[in-house]
Amino acid sequence: MVETFIDKPARWLDGAGSEADLVLFTKGTLARNLADFPFPSRCTAEDARAVEERILGALDQTGLLAEGQYFSLLEAGPQEARFFHERHLVTAELLRRGGPRGVFVKNDQSLSIMINEANHTRICVTASGLEPEAVWSRLSSVDDTLTGALDFAFDERLGYLTPLLGQVGTGLNLLAALHLPALAIASKILGAEQRVREQRHVLQGLMGSISAAQGDVYALSNQSTLGRSEEEIVYHLRHIAQELMDQERTEREVMTNDGHLSLEDRINRALGSARGARLLEMDEGLDILSSLRLGLSTKHLEGFRYKLLNELFVESQPAHLELRRGAECDEVTLSVERANLFRTRLS
Repeated sequence: MVETFIDKPARWLDGAGSEADLVLFTKGTLARNLADFPFPSRCTAEDARAVEERILGALDQTGLLAEGQYFSLLEAGPQEARFFHERHLVTAELLRRGGPRGVFVKNDQSLSIMINEANHTRICVTASGLEPEAVWSRLSSVDDTLTGALDFAFDERLGYLTPLLGQVGTGLNLLAALHLPALAIASKILGAEQRVREQRHVLQGLMGSISAAQGDVYALSNQSTLGRSEEEIVYHLRHIAQELMDQERTEREVMTNDGHLSLEDRINRALGSARGARLLEMDEGLDILSSLRLGLSTKHLEGFRYKLLNELFVESQPAHLELRRGAECDEVTLSVERANLFRTRLS
């Protein structure tokens, strides 16, 4: 079902975007609901099927369907469903739900459109680096296209209607995936999280908790979509992301000036582990990638590109490894497969 995508890295992994040394990707989603159906939590199976058919018809009518593939999660196996989540094409909410639901994926994986998630549809656009303006522009274009074929629930006072209060209004959520190892090493992440919260945003681990984010990658996102325009949401996300990047670069300078031997040791140990390990658990692999990324950005490591490290960040996840192997794996087998992947790609 996902064979066409397994060996095809998403375009947003290419490391070509702005601030690619500190920002893996920017992702934006728009929540939309059809005006003449109950919200998904109140839909019958018949309603959900009708919603799916209505939205697929709109994708076909507007020409979007010809640019990718639609995958029904009723027909997908558990590994394939998790594969979509690991590639940031679907939300965890879509995987948890039952009944008719699925996702349209554009061929380059920069765009996905979920059907029957918490909302009838959620449009998702992802780009390399810090690109909130480009992400919003693409989201807006797709939204305008679908609005011409679908009647979305909208209130003149509140804006777009959704079952979740935090999404009422614009329905726009923006997320920047930031690599902040120096702030983590200096034990300044929790202070940064508090300052972000005071600005009505959220900072949390992209994988893991805020205090133990795997790979030192943190997700910065807006807290609500009501009361601010789309342009304001874009502006504030960029502004806060820039503040965090400035703080991270300051701490990296301190590391380089005051502890360069420790920094070089961390990078070289990571490279040695990547090339020699026979077992690698998920958190160990992500820690290696964090150290290599830090080494590349501080010019203590040569011969690698962000594209390679980004791809390994995604490809080392369990569903990707299982699909490549063609079978379910226990934790030991996953560790073996992950170590093999690192040795092959990083040697």
